[in-house]
Amino acid sequence: MEKGNYSYYQETKMNEDKHLFVFGRENNKNLNHLELTLGQGIQGIFAQDEVLFYLSNNEQYDYWLNYLEDEYSITNESITLEEMILKYLDKYDDVGYILYDYTNNNESLNVATSLSGVLGYLPVDKSLEEKVSLLGLEMKLDVREMSERDLFDQYKDSLNNKGLVQLKPSISHFRDYGITNKFIYFYQEKSTSQALNLRKDIHEWALKDSPIYGWGPGTEDSHVGIASRAGQFTIPSDYSYNTTVFSADIFKFDSIKTPNLNEEVEINPDKHYVTFIRSDGDNIQTWYNYFPFNQKDMAAIRGDFKFGWSIQPSLLDLAPSILKHTYDKADINDYFVVAVSGHGYMYPSLYPNLDSYISSLNYYMEKTDLSVVQILDSGPYDEIIEAYSKAPNLKGGMYMYGDKYAGGKGEIFWSKNGKPFVSFRESVWDVNILDVAGRVNNYEKNPYDISGYTLINLHPWSHSYDDIKELVSHFDSHIEIVSPDEFIDLIIKNVPKENKAPWKKLVI
Repeated sequence: MEKGNYSYYQETKMNEDKHLFVFGRENNKNLNHLELTLGQGIQGIFAQDEVLFYLSNNEQYDYWLNYLEDEYSITNESITLEEMILKYLDKYDDVGYILYDYTNNNESLNVATSLSGVLGYLPVDKSLEEKVSLLGLEMKLDVREMSERDLFDQYKDSLNNKGLVQLKPSISHFRDYGITNKFIYFYQEKSTSQALNLRKDIHEWALKDSPIYGWGPGTEDSHVGIASRAGQFTIPSDYSYNTTVFSADIFKFDSIKTPNLNEEVEINPDKHYVTFIRSDGDNIQTWYNYFPFNQKDMAAIRGDFKFGWSIQPSLLDLAPSILKHTYDKADINDYFVVAVSGHGYMYPSLYPNLDSYISSLNYYMEKTDLSVVQILDSGPYDEIIEAYSKAPNLKGGMYMYGDKYAGGKGEIFWSKNGKPFVSFRESVWDVNILDVAGRVNNYEKNPYDISGYTLINLHPWSHSYDDIKELVSHFDSHIEIVSPDEFIDLIIKNVPKENKAPWKKLVI
């Protein structure tokens, strides 16, 4: 099952001087949406050869810029958008711009972004046309009236089908990486037959078992479900900047070790065993922008108990410096598991090429030193459990389905080769903390049965790490908190390997 030196993602190359030109602010004012699109167009085109530009218009990206300087000796200086255009004119022989009209046809922005990577011309809104023309740029293509359907039908043979970018035209982020990789940008927000047919055609055209970047329209079930049925997984990244920088070769490493060792827990029949997992770690944008800095998450003052954070193992390729930072800055009680449902968000029961996906997952688990995976689906299926269990680096799984991920009510499902897949029993998701504490305190003290174990989810959008500290403060003395890996180890060693609950059969 080992895939060797494998990656879904194209590595970019840092410039030899290890020097970045930083844009995003001019005269103490942030660039607007359309200016940022233009700037990232230049950033993405240059990154096809070498990484030269970095976007920073907030404190988070200033932080990463300083981190890259301290950790990797990457120097930097500020640059204006006009100076970036002049560098583009100086570097390339065939130069020009693709004209779009965001106000009257917002799809034309995604059209221009897509073709920028293929043709090497800058995406320019009509409001910026005079500015770039005065610098000597000429229009090469007018896409003001083109739709995303027109783009796909006319240019699909020139675009790269190893990935897709679903991105709402109003979002100014994640424009560099797709341009570098010559991916198609699309976002069909309406549920008309024409929109659904275009999404279907694009997914069928893209390679199986490939990433979908950005974030789609409607509910998660709709766009993640469509991608899953097409055999593709989602990398939530619609508010990510500088993926061309963070994926550069200079930051790459072969493998990394998690910060804290799991212990051999001595079983105690008078204890009830609990572990915590914070969900939503599959979002690479949250690792770029939110989780490392926020007082509700990894910047919180830790309690004296072990805690599990779900994390995206694809950061190994998409942002290895951020992955390293996360492991390096971890608290003594921080532990990590693979976020849903592996190295990309998808629904396993809908995924047609699961063996290939899990083979890659096994590789990423080895490289990121992770052994437990969260699985988000409509429920436990025997075929899915058996497929995941074949990954040598996987110790066990944690099933999320139903009522706020806790629909399984703590049930366990054993694979034929003896790996446990435990469902969440509690979810701290729009709940009263005292109610949760009361239930947990009354659960059985029986480590020789699954009833003696409780897996608890923390939903980061409705509760914080401090809420878990409060919850723990209300636990009775017989509650023993262990790491996620220790939790799985205890179950493997002490709980009978028999399935009390019937599995669902998978029917597609």
